[in-house]
Amino acid sequence: MMGYEAAALHDFDFLIGRWKVHHRRLKDRLAGSHEWAEFVGTSESRKVLGGQGNMDDNVLNLPGQKLPMGAIFLGGSRQDVGSELGHGL
Repeated sequence: MMGYEAAALHDFDFLIGRWKVHHRRLKDRLAGSHEWAEFVGTSESRKVLGGQGNMDDNVLNLPGQKLPMGAIFLGGSRQDVGSELGHGL
């Protein structure tokens, strides 16, 4: 039987691969807005550091521009399940 730490390393394996994705964000953030802007993009997720984490490369197709983004998820112990670093919106 796998320990918690080893099992947690596979929690996001279902995201591995290339995906067409649908995004939405509030049109006016931090202003009490309830109106959403919707747009498409792509995402590619892969394992890094010998399976100790995942890395995502994303492209958001916003109206009038393409915005590249990235995220890294690093697995950890029960007390420190993970960290995510991202850049973008």
